[in-house]
Amino acid sequence: MEHDDEQQRDDLDESDDAQDDPETPHRTFRQLLHWATGDRDAEAVALADVSPEEVTVEDAAVAVAQAHGEAPSDRDINSSDVASVEDAIAVHEEKLKSRVSEHE
Repeated sequence: MEHDDEQQRDDLDESDDAQDDPETPHRTFRQLLHWATGDRDAEAVALADVSPEEVTVEDAAVAVAQAHGEAPSDRDINSSDVASVEDAIAVHEEKLKSRVSEHE
């Protein structure tokens, strides 16, 4: 039984390695769990936790809503309904651009 637990941990560690691949969208098991249960707030927190520091939970929440088709977006959303770190970064950058535009 102990060997099975070790193998499961190894499997989880290996799947985390895929997060380093630039071709693989960055999603965590925690985020996928909340996605599967429909807890959008917790999904956004999980996404914000793995995003760069400047990305807020609010940014991640918008990215999550856009990925689920619950919020409009002017950009091409990834083909999955699970938001990625790149989606959250894009939302953050769009927010910054709109603030700059307001001050011009």
